[in-house]
Amino acid sequence: MSAENRLICQTLVAMGYFVWGVEKRCEITTTLARRQIDECDYVILLLGDEYGQQSASGVSYVQLEYIYALARQKPMMVFIHKNIEQENSASLVNEVHKKFNNFRELIKQEVKDIFEYDTLDQLTEQVKKYIPMMSNRYPTQGWVRAYNTRLLQDEIQRLKSKVAQFELHFESQQQPMHGHQSAQLSDIFALDYQVYAYENDSFEVIVRTVCLTWLEIVQILGRSFFKPQTEEVFSQCLNKHLMQVAWPILSKENPHLSHITNVAIHMRALYLIKLHVKQSHWIMPVGRDHRQRILWQVSKDIQNILKKII
Repeated sequence: MSAENRLICQTLVAMGYFVWGVEKRCEITTTLARRQIDECDYVILLLGDEYGQQSASGVSYVQLEYIYALARQKPMMVFIHKNIEQENSASLVNEVHKKFNNFRELIKQEVKDIFEYDTLDQLTEQVKKYIPMMSNRYPTQGWVRAYNTRLLQDEIQRLKSKVAQFELHFESQQQPMHGHQSAQLSDIFALDYQVYAYENDSFEVIVRTVCLTWLEIVQILGRSFFKPQTEEVFSQCLNKHLMQVAWPILSKENPHLSHITNVAIHMRALYLIKLHVKQSHWIMPVGRDHRQRILWQVSKDIQNILKKII
């Protein structure tokens, strides 16, 4: 374990975080690494001066974990040493170094929270400063120090659903003069996304924004959430819609494009959409599946609205 890696782990533990990670990466540890990513709340990537052990496909295990974490829509923060680029610029002659350089440039394009440091002290200060900011921006339940909590969590979700129903009923009885702070279905939300656009043998990562009303967003989600679905269906529904929307726009902008792939909603936009539809009780928890994952479904009121539209 490098000094930087050890320092980050010690700092996070001192701040009250539970740290997971794979020290030696190989084909055997891939499943473990993906399981850790699935169960974690946040992902921290410490970019060193080497590409790392490569898999059979020629891609490093670190990059594979990075790709998997993005696919799982995990909030991510990257720390890069300032001198790495200067030290390696003169030696980018072999294929491994080229892969490392491409990986570094890809991270700069896809990750918003990237921080550079000079010394270990500066790295410690940045971890202490920016990790709590990420926790505030993407609040989660965190690590629960208990065993056999599934029944308890089911009961908590059931009670939360009951409370939400009572609150919704109570708010509907209030006078209109009080006003409602949350957005209405007619309000507009700016949804950011990115797409890989291919022209001949090259591709470009393009970032775009599409404006949708909350009713349109609920319609998109409602196609799947009329029946109980797990959390990852949120991104699947939205990405499928963005794929249909993006191609006509981009092909008109650049007629030389051959095709597009990897259309993905921005992580921040996805988080805000999930947060809002849940807090507005448009989509609510209705139970758990056989793997104890929370199931979500559009509320009765939203179902009635969507049936009238359809």
